[in-house]
Amino acid sequence: MAEIKLKNLSKRWGSFVGVDNFNLTIKDQEFLVLLGPSGCGKTTTMRMIAGLEDVTEGDILIDNARVNDLGPLGPSGVIPIKVEGCRKIFTISINILDPPFELDPRRIFQPN
Repeated sequence: MAEIKLKNLSKRWGSFVGVDNFNLTIKDQEFLVLLGPSGCGKTTTMRMIAGLEDVTEGDILIDNARVNDLGPLGPSGVIPIKVEGCRKIFTISINILDPPFELDPRRIFQPN
């Protein structure tokens, strides 16, 4: 694993702003969950980290190396996972502490 830093990260499509001046440090071995309302930039941020979306402004650093222009999955070992499995009848806290599934990366990335 590695430390990931987002410095003043922004993504725009014309006049529409998807992510605006976002700063975040994810320490080595740290588990992070992005929570927020629909359209607030969670998926766009993850896509930029994975190299699937170009960065308009700012930097993505992995172990202090700038990786903005490496392309899809360029920064090896960085694979954001988006799961839309929350149960709407429960609170956010319950959905985080007791998800409706078991997320096991070994199962997700096994070859067929």
